[in-house]
Amino acid sequence: YGIRSVSQAALSVAYALLASTCTLLLLRWLEADRWARVWWATRAIPSAPGNLPLFGHALTLARGCSWGQMYDWVSAAMPVVRFRVGTRTGVIVADPAAFKRIVQTRQRIYAKDTDFSYREFLPILGTGLVTSNGDHWQRQRLLMAPAFRIDMLDTILPIAARAVERLATKLRKHKGTGQPVDMEEEFRLLTLQVIGEAILSLPPEECDRVFPPLYLSVMEESNKRVLQPWRLLWPPLVRRYDANIRALNAYLGGRVHHLYKDPLAWKPARFMPGGEYEQFDEDIRPYMFMPFIQGPRNCLGQFFALLEARVILGALCREFNFRPVHPEHQGVTHPTVIPVGPVNGMRMYVD
Repeated sequence: YGIRSVSQAALSVAYALLASTCTLLLLRWLEADRWARVWWATRAIPSAPGNLPLFGHALTLARGCSWGQMYDWVSAAMPVVRFRVGTRTGVIVADPAAFKRIVQTRQRIYAKDTDFSYREFLPILGTGLVTSNGDHWQRQRLLMAPAFRIDMLDTILPIAARAVERLATKLRKHKGTGQPVDMEEEFRLLTLQVIGEAILSLPPEECDRVFPPLYLSVMEESNKRVLQPWRLLWPPLVRRYDANIRALNAYLGGRVHHLYKDPLAWKPARFMPGGEYEQFDEDIRPYMFMPFIQGPRNCLGQFFALLEARVILGALCREFNFRPVHPEHQGVTHPTVIPVGPVNGMRMYVD
């Protein structure tokens, strides 16, 4: 009887190992099949230089600022360029006509990349409006649209005004002292205060207490994981990330560049009447500068953001002058942060 039990146990283990092996082989085959289909569909698109066997362009992108490297690729070659990271193929688009096809005329055939680009953000974004596709996205869009009607933005003005007055009070303590202020951090806190009060009815002190250690730390780690997937294998980082996700969920539950001359220069006049922007056909102008996307998937909060920016910047510039502490470092972008931000913050003298 004992020998029979041992034999049955060994047979069960063998079956389990065989099933696991077959499952892994199937997943590998599906991944290889997907890679082959994507490669075949994008083969006509020029490949970026530096494509290495196995790694693709991963080492090139890891050397410095990935966004800067992608910009260099499309600037030096055609406005549509293909690159590869391991078995993943990406396409960089810097052409207004192509943008229009993606976000407007043929947007239904371009689904969001939730298994790679968005994967590391799913723990915090879930299956909401940002990450959903198809009918699910359409239902969520219809449900949320009334909350962002232009006429309802009047309620944002007093919230933004109170937030900028709190920031101005803080800046007055530094005015003329020669002590620098990290304006990137201050604007980030102010934005979270406005969102927290407008959407969650949170007082500013509560926003400052909760969001920096929980939300901002989670987003920072998610940004890094996209281009540094090995962080998923480091237990301390994984534990801290998972703990912050649980804490944040518990809390909330309880509560187009290459077409312009000198495109990286700060030249607002190019968008004024008679400026450089008017040389382009009206049909593609909305697809040349897309901070809020265009077409059916445009950002619901774009008017909220633009109104908030006008109120805050107008109030601050009326009272203060800002000088960068290290002007030679201004404009250097962070290699991993999304949305793209300055690599060393925005340390400013306030006068």
